[in-house]
Amino acid sequence: MEIFINEYSLNAQYYEKEEFENSLKNLISIFSFVNEEIKNNKQIFGDFQILINYEAIKNLKFIAAYNKTNLQLRQNFLNNVFQRSGAKNWMLEQVHSHEDNFFYLTPSNDRYDVSNTSIAEVTERTLQNPNNNYLLVNFINSIFCVENFQHPYIQECFSIPIVKNNSEEFPVKLDCLDNKSSIENWLREKQILKDPELKGILKDTKRFRKIPRDGEPNRYLEISTKRYWYLDELHKNHFEIFDSTGKNHLGIADLEGNIDETKKDPSRSIEI
Repeated sequence: MEIFINEYSLNAQYYEKEEFENSLKNLISIFSFVNEEIKNNKQIFGDFQILINYEAIKNLKFIAAYNKTNLQLRQNFLNNVFQRSGAKNWMLEQVHSHEDNFFYLTPSNDRYDVSNTSIAEVTERTLQNPNNNYLLVNFINSIFCVENFQHPYIQECFSIPIVKNNSEEFPVKLDCLDNKSSIENWLREKQILKDPELKGILKDTKRFRKIPRDGEPNRYLEISTKRYWYLDELHKNHFEIFDSTGKNHLGIADLEGNIDETKKDPSRSIEI
């Protein structure tokens, strides 16, 4: 798995210092999660020096905007995004040729020249090694994470078309995202981050039906009993169980499905 920080996602989209600071905090949260959850078989590509000449706040380069932020934020950004992640400069291992041209096609068919950027590099690597997992991580509110390019099956992720040398009939689709929950979705879909729910009995689709819920833990309907199960998000070592109405807490179960009714809590309920 190779993750690239997309420097081209800095396109003067911020108007206030606070917006830019939030974008730094957002990247910190993404890479803090990756650093904590994925220990092996990953490589982060990004270099602070690549970012400095891109415009962040309107009429203000990244480095100038960055230097206006507080010291603690700057330290956290460098530590989590570059140092702890072991980020490398992709230019030192460049695969794409400077002679090739690469363009990003927007939903309105505008063309952005992304030659000699991380986007061009990921495109070429994807062409040469289509079975590898590549990902672009964007600064928030960029021109890439737009509704028209929502990923077909990974929530909160996007799939952007990149054209090499004007071959518009055969664009290369690159995965990209810009927040912590989306990278968690992407890692789970790629089976890089294992879903703790699937370690237990809930993987039995003949017994359980998954019920996704936005912003909340997934629930599982036990088909034969109509009971609702969901993984305890805090401890991730047991399931909470409710009756078919959601009004009665029946107890907890371990990841193998062994129910402990002594742990039932009459004060608990869920909305169905």
